[in-house]
Amino acid sequence: MSKASALRLLAIECSSAVASVAAWNRGTLAGRRGVTASATVDRVLGWCRELLDESGLAPGDLDAIAVGVGPGAFTGVRIAISVAEGLALAWDRPVIPVSSLAALAIAAPPSDADAPVLAVMDARMDEVYAGWYRLTPAGTTLALSEEEVVAPEHLYLPPAAARGCRVIGNGPQLYGERLAAALPSPRETLDVSEPDAMHVARLAAALGLEAATPAHLVEPAYIRNKVALTTAERMAGRAKG
Repeated sequence: MSKASALRLLAIECSSAVASVAAWNRGTLAGRRGVTASATVDRVLGWCRELLDESGLAPGDLDAIAVGVGPGAFTGVRIAISVAEGLALAWDRPVIPVSSLAALAIAAPPSDADAPVLAVMDARMDEVYAGWYRLTPAGTTLALSEEEVVAPEHLYLPPAAARGCRVIGNGPQLYGERLAAALPSPRETLDVSEPDAMHVARLAAALGLEAATPAHLVEPAYIRNKVALTTAERMAGRAKG
């Protein structure tokens, strides 16, 4: 039995305009979705209870709580982490924190091409959140750059993307021409607009309990402050990726 298929997880993702929760029961997925603007902590908790009942799981059956930690909408990320931390503490379970951009990249379908995946989401203020990934056979992601918040036309292009890429997220819908100016050809735009708790659950299951951490150590991935870095600092960070 693979690491992913052996786990039972509850996942929460609220970093975009869509809030969602999912139950991963040894490879079987069930989920709930709603508008983040109306997703209160109580509503998300209600979805969690419904999903556990629907999946035939009790809190004690879970191996961990998975949560998308952003980058993304400030309020939504805080709701997701608050719910995940509260449940993890109440049920004495660890938390598997997952990048919301990496979870979005996992939604890209398998491809024979070796093109990397760009996960790109609206960050408002005329910018996007972006991260480059290569999908691994184990169902995880390999980061090819640091996640960044940047004007679409100034998007970082890793060497691996020079011969083409696949793009996922709502970035192309909102900043099509500006993104096109920064990206190579050929490129494929995938029809997935936002991360979902099902993506978070899939990635967390593939990462396994080795990626888990105590609930009180989970932190949101706020990268907006990186706009204050100097050009040299930003380039040095990219070189590490």
